[in-house]
Amino acid sequence: MPNSTVPAAAEGLPDDMTYEDFAAMDFEPWQHEPDEWKPPSNEEWARLANPYLVSVRMAWLTLFKTKPELMEMIAGMDREGIFEPYGNGIRESIDFFKAFLAVLEAAEARIICAGLSLGDEEDSTKNRR
Repeated sequence: MPNSTVPAAAEGLPDDMTYEDFAAMDFEPWQHEPDEWKPPSNEEWARLANPYLVSVRMAWLTLFKTKPELMEMIAGMDREGIFEPYGNGIRESIDFFKAFLAVLEAAEARIICAGLSLGDEEDSTKNRR
């Protein structure tokens, strides 16, 4: 799954888009590809929890440590046995979750676009009465 790609249409939108920009936006539905990215099934999630969700948990715990605490922790780690897998696990999780973020952001943009467009149609319908 990590080797599959998300369509380029999932690229993020500019942060300065207005409601009018979203309402004016148009899009085409994605087309299924033979080796497209798909979110994990319920069964797959159970297997993916380790390493990906474990790495997220470890990263989260890391954020609550001071630099000296992290330096002490790293100094006490076996470089190849613990430290490298820990760091690599975080990097691999970042790469893994990028596809999720791209899909979520693309879906959010489409929902906002459609919702704001619907709002304009409702307003113009009300004004005609």
